[in-house]
Amino acid sequence: MSSSGTSSRSRVCLFPLNALSLLPPHISHELGVYIAGGLFALAWWIFLDAVTQARLEGISVGPEWAPGICVTLGMLVVNSIDQARLVGDSYGGSFAQDDGGWRARLAFFVGVAVMVGGIAGSVAILCVKFINASLPPALGWAGVIQCITLTVSSAILWIAQNAEGEYQIALSSM
Repeated sequence: MSSSGTSSRSRVCLFPLNALSLLPPHISHELGVYIAGGLFALAWWIFLDAVTQARLEGISVGPEWAPGICVTLGMLVVNSIDQARLVGDSYGGSFAQDDGGWRARLAFFVGVAVMVGGIAGSVAILCVKFINASLPPALGWAGVIQCITLTVSSAILWIAQNAEGEYQIALSSM
């Protein structure tokens, strides 16, 4: 047992995420959501700005949209999952008695895989279409930056949702 009263085997991380926060939980939740939303808007703004600039330079825009859309859909899937179901102990037993934990873990895996696939796709488009074809690489780099920024936004939103759950538990026990 650790000094906080929880077993070190029951945690995913060595340090609990709430111990890293210097702000009260309700403020860190709001701040995390605002930062995630700002990064989401910034990512799409960077990409749309690059698309507009590329069209003005006469560069055709085709498959560059797909990675950003994939990462956005993966972000929606990952952050729509009830986080309590991911950590439920439903590894043994029958599927009929399961609380849906395996479905939540499967959906989480698919969402993360789609996000990582979007990042890989944006890097592939950058290499194949812009670097090898000697086109100006600004649109390709904008796609890579967009996908990475969307993924960071998703991670921040995930952490902020964890802070919300801890805040709600603290309020309900009072």
